[in-house]
Amino acid sequence: MTLLYYAGHGMQVDGRNYLIGATRSAAIPAGLAGYAMVGTGTLIAFATASGQTALDGSDGNSPFTSAFVKHVRTPGIEVNQMLTRVRVEVASATKNRQVPWANSSLLGEVYFAGEH
Repeated sequence: MTLLYYAGHGMQVDGRNYLIGATRSAAIPAGLAGYAMVGTGTLIAFATASGQTALDGSDGNSPFTSAFVKHVRTPGIEVNQMLTRVRVEVASATKNRQVPWANSSLLGEVYFAGEH
């Protein structure tokens, strides 16, 4: 199993996603495009919904990063349950201005911190 976590800015142009540096241009549409299909055994979690802009946060981490770091270490929680907890926490912290999304083609359960 491999986990790749990209904590930076991204943008979409004509439905294609690009990872970029520390700044975003106001001339480019906000947010990333969603993925209709991902390779088998893949899970892609987004900090917010397709076409929306994620909040940066005020304590050094974004609301998504803060929630992810908190919940990814919880033993006995399957990745989809963990992401639901992250989603609920981010939505609550941002008063529903940001709601994380995920695209998945996982064929089994995945535990980052062990099954039990």
